[in-house]
Amino acid sequence: MVGISGLPTEGQAVLEGLQVLFSGLSANDPPWLVLASVLLDRTRMSADINTAQTVNSKVKGIAI
Repeated sequence: MVGISGLPTEGQAVLEGLQVLFSGLSANDPPWLVLASVLLDRTRMSADINTAQTVNSKVKGIAI
């Protein structure tokens, strides 16, 4: 990834993480595909929902 002048190291690391998160997706992909890919395939969100112990956490999973 090309560095941005003046961007702190932490900011550069965040941009690199976002690049990995969105790799393989394009601006032409349908929004629901992007959302499902990011939330369910590329993060621990679905695993966390599956193992949720509180009602509040389980409701968040239902909302998704």
